[in-house]
Amino acid sequence: MKKLLLIIAIAAATPAIAQWSDNPAANIQISTEAVYDWSSRMMSDSSFVVYYNNPSETVIYQDTVFTIKHILMRYNSDGTPAWSEPLIVANTPNREYVMENISLFFIDNEDNIYVNVPDCRYDTFETLWPAGFYKWYKMSLTVYKINKEGVQIWGDTGVSIDKSGHALIALSNAIALENGSIVLAWLQDDLFNSTTVSTTKIARISSSGEVLWVKDLSPAGHLATLVNGGSSQFIIVYMSGAALLSNTTICAQKFSAGGNTAWEHTELYNRGGFPSYTLPSLTVLPVERGAIVSWSADPDGDTYEDAFCSYIDRYGELVFANGVSGVKLGHAPYTRQFSPTGVYDKANGCIYYTWRESTGGETWNSITGQKINLSGELLWNENGILIAPMLERRVDYPSVQIDSAGNPCFFYLENYPRTGYAQKHASTDGSELWKTTFTTLSGSEALKTLPYINNQWIALWGKNGGNDNIYLYAQNIREDGTLGNGSGISVAEELPALLKSTSNKNFSITANPTA
Repeated sequence: MKKLLLIIAIAAATPAIAQWSDNPAANIQISTEAVYDWSSRMMSDSSFVVYYNNPSETVIYQDTVFTIKHILMRYNSDGTPAWSEPLIVANTPNREYVMENISLFFIDNEDNIYVNVPDCRYDTFETLWPAGFYKWYKMSLTVYKINKEGVQIWGDTGVSIDKSGHALIALSNAIALENGSIVLAWLQDDLFNSTTVSTTKIARISSSGEVLWVKDLSPAGHLATLVNGGSSQFIIVYMSGAALLSNTTICAQKFSAGGNTAWEHTELYNRGGFPSYTLPSLTVLPVERGAIVSWSADPDGDTYEDAFCSYIDRYGELVFANGVSGVKLGHAPYTRQFSPTGVYDKANGCIYYTWRESTGGETWNSITGQKINLSGELLWNENGILIAPMLERRVDYPSVQIDSAGNPCFFYLENYPRTGYAQKHASTDGSELWKTTFTTLSGSEALKTLPYINNQWIALWGKNGGNDNIYLYAQNIREDGTLGNGSGISVAEELPALLKSTSNKNFSITANPTA
């Protein structure tokens, strides 16, 4: 059933119709409404799709539930809209917004778009639940499938996974299998006699929208991520145990398309030491033989986290010799390493990682890069390379992508003033090739970068437009460091002067054992 594209009011001079700018102070504005959760992904034709949601004006259920619009817009590689108007996928009631209660958005190999929507559409004020305990409303999960033209393949109301209702549905993830079906995983909380019971659920939906099966993941876990396991099988990587306690481990299991286990759960990391004040980070990169997994942990108990990674193949075996300790990606004493994220270079058989490092109080910060091969060997010395030097200011949202020759390009935001940087390095020795400013918009945050295609990368971020209203902006960065259509003058600039010496031990660099 085709759903007409609904119009969001857009002024005649909207920046969304503009092409890429060669001026880092004049980026394309993607959203005309304030956004909360958002994401973007690339299609095979180098166009890209932006998903975002926005609470609508109508507040219902005594201010405890409100309706949220879930919106898609597709853009061509030159930054112009590919659709005439944004598509409102759903506009449904939800509980008070929490960051964990986000919608999943992903694109399969045939450029079909999927949006996971957890909401309260099947509950009403009259069925307040649990009665007399909290003003909570039961949540359910609905999945939408949209083709690249913006047509709702599974209808205007999507496919419901479970209408029975739960205390919370959050942290969803999904993958498309070779047979055209998709598999979803999500965290589900239920209340029994005022006790919260958490379950990780897995479901498979056929290409036509039929729910084929739903099952519980055992042992239960958090932060589940799915990767392809070959032959329509899949691997799920997750945190097992209490998510905020030091005894949490990182596990993986493999399942057949029918939901049967292909091998029992394997531990990737079991040394404890996850931060007790926040959910640990967990990044999973699919590779041909399985998945590369990275995280931050403090196994030494000295309140200084380190960045680690591990490699699990499709047979449940750990490829790296370090076993459940993981490979330490880099270490400088008395610095904290946060949330390593990477990109897989298939052609050259290596992974590039980047992460933020800081002092104990996080007042001095830097960005580090590292290259590792598929045997777990660190290739850019034991400490990696400096992308942004250790200075007294904030740098955050680091990410890395590769160009056509396999050279890594690192992206990050820096405070004082708020500036977005793209910085390309040689794949061989990590030496810097160029550094470019792609935005100077104050209030920029939550930077995300799309993979290299069509001779460019596309960076997207939110900007605080006042009153905590976030609007989306985007900019392209070409392979040579220029912005726009490539005819402008490069805005590449020199790196700030590095700190060459210091008497403070917090900033010293020493050799890093990888064991």
